Amino acid sequence: MYYENNDERAITVVFLNRISPRMISLRIKSKENRYFDLISPYSYGGFLGNVTDYSSLNEEYNYYCLQNGYICNLFALNFLEITISTMMEKRI
Repeated sequence: MYYENNDERAITVVFLNRISPRMISLRIKSKENRYFDLISPYSYGGFLGNVTDYSSLNEEYNYYCLQNGYICNLFALNFLEITISTMMEKRI
């Protein structure tokens, strides 16, 4: 998904996994009766960009997911990478 709002831009990359409609029961139906869950590539989870208005990004992302039948999203983060980066910044 690519997000743009004035000078703010962000992008995220995810893998689509199709889910059989017979396996789920939802109150909200997609247009084409197709459903997916999303997962990020390991260690590359989340959005990349210059965003300060996170509520607007979140609303746009929720709308995008609902419109496309995406019912679950997992951003896989690399905990060790984040911890090491934080430690290097703080010089622990």
